[in-house]
Amino acid sequence: MITAKDIHGFFSSFFRSYADVFFIRSSLGGMAILALTFLNFNSGISGVLAVLSAYLTAILLGYQSHFLRHGFYTYNALLVGLSIGFLFELSPLSLLMISIAGALTLVISLVTADVLYKLFGLQVLSIPFIVVSSLVYLSSASFSNLYVDALYVTPQFYDFNLFPYWLSGYFKSMGAIIFLPNELTGLLLSLLLLLYSRILFLLSLAGFLLGVSLYGLFIGSLEHAAQDISSFNYILIAMALGGIFNIPSIKSYTIALLGVAIATLIASAGQVFWSQYGLPIFTLPFTLITLSFIYLLGLIKYPLRTEAFFGSPEENLDYFISNKGRFIRDEIAISPPFQGTWHCWQGFDDNWTHQGIYKYAYDFLIFDSSQKSYQNQGVLLSDYYCYGKEVTSPVNGRVIQVVNLLPDNSIGSVDSVNYWGNYVLIHDSRGFYVKI
Repeated sequence: MITAKDIHGFFSSFFRSYADVFFIRSSLGGMAILALTFLNFNSGISGVLAVLSAYLTAILLGYQSHFLRHGFYTYNALLVGLSIGFLFELSPLSLLMISIAGALTLVISLVTADVLYKLFGLQVLSIPFIVVSSLVYLSSASFSNLYVDALYVTPQFYDFNLFPYWLSGYFKSMGAIIFLPNELTGLLLSLLLLLYSRILFLLSLAGFLLGVSLYGLFIGSLEHAAQDISSFNYILIAMALGGIFNIPSIKSYTIALLGVAIATLIASAGQVFWSQYGLPIFTLPFTLITLSFIYLLGLIKYPLRTEAFFGSPEENLDYFISNKGRFIRDEIAISPPFQGTWHCWQGFDDNWTHQGIYKYAYDFLIFDSSQKSYQNQGVLLSDYYCYGKEVTSPVNGRVIQVVNLLPDNSIGSVDSVNYWGNYVLIHDSRGFYVKI
């Protein structure tokens, strides 16, 4: 039976698929980007169909709706749909291809995300999009029916021809991220980015200007470089390294711009190689540079890596500043799972219950001035000062498992089956687990 929660989860996932392309954590932002894709109706429909295909495939495979709610596993399918809609008009054959490609992208996203995170602690970024779109473009060359029925010249429109060449190139590159390389789309996306995060907007502009300037010097024409729409890779790299995967700072901005500079070589070489097969370079420079830098910064334990995403770079920065004194960044120290003054009632390998697999555990209580842990007779759970208090995470980590359905035991009784009781299991990126 479909519930209101399932419906809400679907729409949340659907809109966040669009927002995640620009690192925006907002369903409203996703709705705005969805509307922009329909400036080319063909692309708009293709994107929607690909996301729906990926979502339905996930449900068919047994993934619950809450697992997909944030759009993390479906934004690659969106990009694949937009890329097909950019190449082919809507037809029964192209719609079938979009549906198949969306399902394939979801499968590759699930597998790649799991492997990359477990082996290297990395995000999947747009690897599934690159793989599936390249497969579609290559295979379509032999699909003669598609070329007869659906291949079309993408209409060129929504250009004002009022801006200087560098600003026109910036807008077109911004629009090219969703396969709409025109000034109007780029202008509206830039305004959306500015409203969401000034840091991301400024990084996008700085990354574009640096990348285009270097590439223009190499080829001898700044104007030609600015009109190369694959420059959107510079935009994405600057935003990812300067404001998303690293806490905004002067050093993070410098790292981001270094990544952009290196990307000019990869973009140029990639275009030469990919063009032999009639393929665009897609987001290959962005993916290679960003994943390489994230992994490298992890190896050197860069202290400004973003460990918890709360939304915009401004929100992540605010959280980092507020909590940098709470979480001690070394190999072994963790913070207590509570606030205020508590007392350790039982420690490691103690005389009572901390034996065997339970030996590495702490028990904490709150005492009053009389060194009692409860009021009244202590026969009710609510008599104890620690009962109902807030439990805080002792580490910056990822929640792996939660058990919260077991009933509270009355005073003096023991659950001899579920020894751990209700708990939260957290994985710390430093290489250990904490169970509370």
